[in-house]
Amino acid sequence: MHRILTTRQVARALLVISDYFSRLRALSSLWLARPRDARHGMAERASHRPRPRRHGQRNRA
Repeated sequence: MHRILTTRQVARALLVISDYFSRLRALSSLWLARPRDARHGMAERASHRPRPRRHGQRNRA
């Protein structure tokens, strides 16, 4: 690899890879710690979301 990249480029690449995995671990921790609704699964929860209103639509009463 020393023929393709300089020592500085290799060091920088390793730091970037390390930073990437650090951020990935943090994101994974946040995902695992997210609040979860025990009554519904993920797919059921998504299907019960209210649809966003389009511009100019009124609330149904």
